[in-house]
Amino acid sequence: MTLRALAVVIPARDEADLIAQCLESVGRAIDLLGVEYETRVAVTVVADGCRDRTVSARRAAGNRCR
Repeated sequence: MTLRALAVVIPARDEADLIAQCLESVGRAIDLLGVEYETRVAVTVVADGCRDRTVSARRAAGNRCR
């Protein structure tokens, strides 16, 4: 069975200190699953009412999930 697409949704509220580490973990999990690079992978972070730097920390983390 070939996986054609994978979607990961990460809910986040005031997670500025952990969001980069979370994205790195998701990236490692995708690699461990053996997802091929042809597979479309969408990672969405839903910043819900954050009062800290979660959104800017997410942007600073870049595209850690390939």
